[in-house]
Amino acid sequence: GLAGIAVSSRHPEAIFRVSAATDNAEAGLLVFGGGCPMISGAKLFRNQVAGLVIIEGSEPRISGCQITENTGCGILLDSAARGHVRLCEVNGNELAGVAIKGAAETTIEDSTITGGRDSGVVVYDGGKGCLRDC
Repeated sequence: GLAGIAVSSRHPEAIFRVSAATDNAEAGLLVFGGGCPMISGAKLFRNQVAGLVIIEGSEPRISGCQITENTGCGILLDSAARGHVRLCEVNGNELAGVAIKGAAETTIEDSTITGGRDSGVVVYDGGKGCLRDC
């Protein structure tokens, strides 16, 4: 596939400890199909579309990840996705650090979003976001 890692597990106790997903044609990590896993410790860098893509009503819990140097966004939420991002470093991405669109919603807390060439966080096309202590 075009993503380094693709997850659609709907089991609320699914836990993935990912080491790294780099240099992929699209996403480093794709959560889709209503997936709601817990993902921690991932290093997602130098991916073409985004380091992390959350779509299709998925609701992952993301913790302690480094999302850097992606050609597109650091994190992209779309298609009614929801997610909780905590204790992550999002920096040095070509587009927005975080993009929230298409009725997606997220809470990002205790994270750093810095050093991108575009906006730190962009919310548009019906998206909603809550940032706490970022």
